[in-house]
Amino acid sequence: MTFLVVALQSEAQPLVRRFGLSACDRTEPFRLYQGDWQGGEVTLVVSGIGRVASAAASAYLFGRAGQPRERPWINIGIAGHREEEVGRAYLAHKISEPASASSWYPRLVFDPPVPTAEVITVDTPEETFAEPALYDMEAAGFFATASRFSRVELIHVLKVISDTRESPVERLTPAIVSGLIEQRLDAATEVLVEARKLS
Repeated sequence: MTFLVVALQSEAQPLVRRFGLSACDRTEPFRLYQGDWQGGEVTLVVSGIGRVASAAASAYLFGRAGQPRERPWINIGIAGHREEEVGRAYLAHKISEPASASSWYPRLVFDPPVPTAEVITVDTPEETFAEPALYDMEAAGFFATASRFSRVELIHVLKVISDTRESPVERLTPAIVSGLIEQRLDAATEVLVEARKLS
């Protein structure tokens, strides 16, 4: 079983298609999709925006699945950067949360299909980009929660740059977000496959 956590429905749609997932019929507090992909179950949850929402959705997913431990967890979504090209993808090698002065370090024990970077989780969309890092709103909540349920080498954060100083977040539409994730489905698939091997 592999768990995917995304914030937005527009981030979920390309992943649902790639992995052949179907919406769960039951009434749930979060939108869920499940399916069997290449001999293994994949469950995706749409958490909503923010670190608290991502943490809550991850905890709910763990409890709902019967609490299987040492399974792959992957957070996939968009992030901002002050100057990198929109559409570039990165795996997190460090996740920082200024609000709590906390940091986490995903353990990359396979050759990453994309470059790695620090991801800084903030509470509102970033506009100043003080650090040369990616800025998102979910990674810290996701990683802090998932690391209670699995080993850090099985937990990964894949982010696609969606906005910069020159291309502000206000221009984003659901179609643009889906298109950005669509472009990086091969990287997402490779991370899932490598994490499965480790588990």
